[in-house]
Amino acid sequence: MSRRSAPPWASGTPSGRAGGRAARARRRARLRQVVQAALVARAGTSDAHTISAVVDTVHGLTMVPLVIIGHRRRFALGQLGIALVLVVAECAAVGTGRRTGRGGR
Repeated sequence: MSRRSAPPWASGTPSGRAGGRAARARRRARLRQVVQAALVARAGTSDAHTISAVVDTVHGLTMVPLVIIGHRRRFALGQLGIALVLVVAECAAVGTGRRTGRGGR
């Protein structure tokens, strides 16, 4: 029997090579997102969700130049999309900020 290596798609890189700067960047981005989500969940306040939305917005904005100049465009587009989804989710979690009660509508 011969030993077979993992297929190229298993390593997360198109060429099948593990590692590299792009892979490290993806891991750092994932780690940031997981840590951020854990901190927000632990705090559980609307202020924490608001700060998280600001962090995601800034992260998304930092990806725009990478998309425009074409440097790591695929990674940047993915991060921009993730940031957009997370900002919408955080804003939905906080709500509109309107209070009901005291005779209000």
